[in-house]
Amino acid sequence: MDELVKTEVAGLEVPMKEAFTWIAIYDSSLILREIDGFSYGDIDREKLVEFWLIDQRGQEKIKIDLKPGQKLIFRRRRFQRAVESTPFQTFYLVGWHENISGRNVQSIMYLYPNGAIELSDSKSDLELLNFEI
Repeated sequence: MDELVKTEVAGLEVPMKEAFTWIAIYDSSLILREIDGFSYGDIDREKLVEFWLIDQRGQEKIKIDLKPGQKLIFRRRRFQRAVESTPFQTFYLVGWHENISGRNVQSIMYLYPNGAIELSDSKSDLELLNFEI
């Protein structure tokens, strides 16, 4: 996954190094795409209704539908095994959180480099970023 791969998304050929890039869709039909230079912090969570992860072939792989009150959670985490000659690997966290009766409820998909997917609530080490709250 260290090679730069070109893919076509919405008619545009773009280089991709990551296994997934994202697309954010608002209730006004406005679309933000990571490949257009937007960052995760640019997403307006108050108006967000869908969040997609797109693979290197430009196929929509993961879709998060967000209901009113739900806020997006997304992370890319990179790690390297103890042996320095092994390449870095990336896994992804994508889901939502919502405050229900004063309790923070979360639903998160963990996408691992080997293709495994786990759906869970938050693992103990996930802290929400200020703009996610």
